[in-house]
Amino acid sequence: MAISGILMTNGTVNQKPREFKSSLDKDSFLNLLVVQLKNQNPLQPMEDKEFIAQMAQFTNLETTQNMSRTLKVNSAYNMVNKLATARYIDENSSEVKKTIGVVEKVRVDNEKIYLSLDGKEVLFDDVEEVTDVLSPVEQMQMINQNFGQVYAFSMIGKTVKAKVNNEDVEGPVEKVKLDKGKVFLTVNDKDISLGSVYEIK
Repeated sequence: MAISGILMTNGTVNQKPREFKSSLDKDSFLNLLVVQLKNQNPLQPMEDKEFIAQMAQFTNLETTQNMSRTLKVNSAYNMVNKLATARYIDENSSEVKKTIGVVEKVRVDNEKIYLSLDGKEVLFDDVEEVTDVLSPVEQMQMINQNFGQVYAFSMIGKTVKAKVNNEDVEGPVEKVKLDKGKVFLTVNDKDISLGSVYEIK
């Protein structure tokens, strides 16, 4: 929130904007305490109890802020090698856009924490979603599943032999079905799994 202050210069009135923080950080708290000590009534100085109580408040505030920053930094480092979605401001259009990518590294600059993903640097506070990247085993399973689907579709019209419930099924592949990640071939109006096929003509 900006509040305009009045400044007198050579008999003219100029308005100078002054910025006020909506929250009290540890530096502001310490400055306030110093000003209070400088301007206290010498006939009625601040009591030790008051001073100790205010210093205790300052210490608690500093500890809380340091803990909050440490948690943020740890959370940021835990995002490395994970898939993240974040907001960023486009330099050309000044529009707020979204980017998604694997977090490659973390950079801490004073109070700000940056994450590098998708060739961009985004603020930690602008991250909207974080998910685990597929493990090598899951990636291999997905590749095998996709390969199985492509292979199954190439079998349409070909005659196959398969073993289903200890019975031989033979006939042309009429169509391919996908059900919960599994591939099935329709042969003689029966759905047989791709893994049950042992001969292709």
